[in-house]
Amino acid sequence: MLVITRPLSEALALQERLERLGFACLRQPLLQIRFLPNADLTAAAHPQAILATSANGVRALAHHREYPRRAAPLLAIGATTAHTAWAESFAPVLRANGTAESLLALANRHCRKSGRPLLHICGRHLSVDIAARLRERGFAAHRLVLYEAAAATRLEAKTLTALHNGRAHGVLFYSRRTAQIWSDLLRAAGLEHACRAMTAYCLAPSAAESAAALPFRAIHTAAHPHEDALLSLLPNHAADEMLAESCNPR
Repeated sequence: MLVITRPLSEALALQERLERLGFACLRQPLLQIRFLPNADLTAAAHPQAILATSANGVRALAHHREYPRRAAPLLAIGATTAHTAWAESFAPVLRANGTAESLLALANRHCRKSGRPLLHICGRHLSVDIAARLRERGFAAHRLVLYEAAAATRLEAKTLTALHNGRAHGVLFYSRRTAQIWSDLLRAAGLEHACRAMTAYCLAPSAAESAAALPFRAIHTAAHPHEDALLSLLPNHAADEMLAESCNPR
């Protein structure tokens, strides 16, 4: 069984995809996304371009119904963010290759340093300060915080049961923060030892570094920071999961 740690809005689609691949899944969201309805959109009025580093940022901006979807080009960090922007009727949408550096390079190619300010839409917790990096490169840039990702304070009962019974054989981490929250909650529950029978699948090296604080059987990191690259790790270990299931009958 794979544990999905994504926020609920992303976890549902990921679960459907994993189940089509033949994996049993357990949803354990470690972050709860809360839009900030009183966000000041003054800085968003006339940007040269909008830079989005997560699908949640796009959803949060779309939550403000009065905001024009075609106010400026939207530069998305990767495929998921771009698809969310298209679904929310933003246009035009340009897509980077999944990393902060590729997003900055996209801005370099399509934006003018002498033009209007660029706008980074984001949550309260930043892994990379895109606006600051843009200013270092000579752009005028602002950051607009549109949502917060509140950390889970406990593991759900179904997750605790799966860990106690040895039915959870893998866990997916999409960020350093979710790996750290998982580590904190397992320690609080006294279940660090459960990781010895689990494999951690990490989207990026930063998530793997946090996961290494626990005694996982193995930690695998995607070759590229894309969901497809992360999920490509799973078939290589599907046999391990089936073996583990046969050794731990329900």
